[in-house]
Amino acid sequence: MEAHVSVVGLDIAKSVFKVHAADPTGKAVIRRRLKREEVETFFRKLPLPSRRPNLND
Repeated sequence: MEAHVSVVGLDIAKSVFKVHAADPTGKAVIRRRLKREEVETFFRKLPLPSRRPNLND
């Protein structure tokens, strides 16, 4: 998949979804339109961050 993703936005609708993902600097690295049946597969393939932020700080 594309460069490191830190933020993902998902615009939901009845049959077509729009995905926008940005890297840590805010640069858009993914802009795609997905059919309903493609959404789960897309997110399953999206790599998890190597380090999760500590929300207790």
